[in-house]
Amino acid sequence: VAVKFALLPWLAWQSERHEALQVLTQRLDRSAGVIENRAAIERASRTLEASLGAFRAKFRESPSVEAFKLSTQQSIAALVAQAGLRVTLYDWVLDRLEDAPPLARVRARIQLAGAVQALASVHGRLEAELPFVVIREVRLDPQSPTNTPSTTPGSMTLVLDAYFRQPPGERP
Repeated sequence: VAVKFALLPWLAWQSERHEALQVLTQRLDRSAGVIENRAAIERASRTLEASLGAFRAKFRESPSVEAFKLSTQQSIAALVAQAGLRVTLYDWVLDRLEDAPPLARVRARIQLAGAVQALASVHGRLEAELPFVVIREVRLDPQSPTNTPSTTPGSMTLVLDAYFRQPPGERP
């Protein structure tokens, strides 16, 4: 009877104390490791901050999806106008705000018309001058293959994704 009421509770208490001491020992070991590797951790933190700076520069922050769409559409329209092309369709087909917060993605389908050479040129300029834009699909349709590429009229359909950072308060 004494074993049941005295020894078993005491053994359970000892086991609980042993587990608590193990947890404390593991925490102490981790703390000692952090202190010993402080310089390496600080270097890694600076490297991460530099990488995030490059990321922030590539993907600009926008206060809202609509503001980002408008500025992106204006940037693309300016490139298209410089190339002497016409926009025949500009359709926003997808908003994906939850992909990888704080990064959000919008997708547009754009149809352009003009000379084939200018169409090819604007495709390259979009990728080079707008680093936050990824062209997913391209379809080029020359209307008359007998002319030279600089004068051949044609149309091009682009499907592109544009990425931006959402401010912390705007995340879904």
